[in-house]
This record gives sequence, C-alpha cells and structure tokens, in this order.
Amino acid sequence: MKRRVGLRRRSLARSGLSREDRDELRDLARQVCFIRANCARVEVGNSVMWYGRCEHCRKSAYLQWSHVEPQGRCPHLRYDPDNYYALCWFCHFQWWHKGGSEVEAWIRQHIGDAARDRLALRARTRGHRVDYTATRMLLTMMIRDMTKGAK
Repeated sequence: MKRRVGLRRRSLARSGLSREDRDELRDLARQVCFIRANCARVEVGNSVMWYGRCEHCRKSAYLQWSHVEPQGRCPHLRYDPDNYYALCWFCHFQWWHKGGSEVEAWIRQHIGDAARDRLALRARTRGHRVDYTATRMLLTMMIRDMTKGAK
C-alpha cells in the first residue's frame, strides 16, 4: 500500500531546497513581511516573534505572516514579497482563511488590481522551482533597503 504524503510535505520536497535553505529563506521572507509592516522583533527564549499593527484591523498584537496564494498549492510563491501580509491571529484565522469576496476586495484595495492579477497569473504558472540564490539576494537587498533609514 502506497503511503500518502501531505500536500505541504510534497510541496516542500518539490521546491528542491534543503531544509537549511528553506529555513533561511523563510526567516528572510518573514523579516521582509514584518519590517515592511513596521513591526518590532521580540525574542522569547529560542523563538522570534513580531509585534506591531495588523495590516487589516490595525490592532497592536503579535503578528503572523499570511500568504495570499497558499504555500502548499503555490510553493514557488512562498517567499515572494507580494504574496504575504502581517496579520494578527484573529484576522489571519477568522477572516483571512475564511476567504471570500471581502478578503479578495481587501487585497485588491491594498496592492491594486494589476498587482493582484499578476500574482494570480504567477500562481497559475506552476512547475518552476525557487531559485535559492536569487531569492536570497532579493530578500537580503529588500531588508537592507528597508532598514537603511532606521539606523
């Protein structure tokens, strides 16, 4: 009997990246998400959390990064800066994951119709893998540019 593997595990395997590379890109992408949302980095024990204003409800809270196009269905967009936002727990799970026309309207208002259409088109073009070096360089440059004025 063939063993079933979850969609998320298969998408990670399809990415062609080692666990260390995926972890590094995830951390860089999260930094881009939260720095862009003007959040403060909070280290508690071994974990890193981000505190700031939710991009939807504007409430101050610990935030989570939330993907427009799901990570499992679109692994090639997992680290794409256009594909994620900083949301509080309530907005992430009780509003964002419920989906619907309200979420889509918010995304279009937030990034514009043209950018949302480009993201949807990139989500439909599957099959290519994440270029580790280019993605790492892009995210590192974005972090450097966003934090340049803060120093």
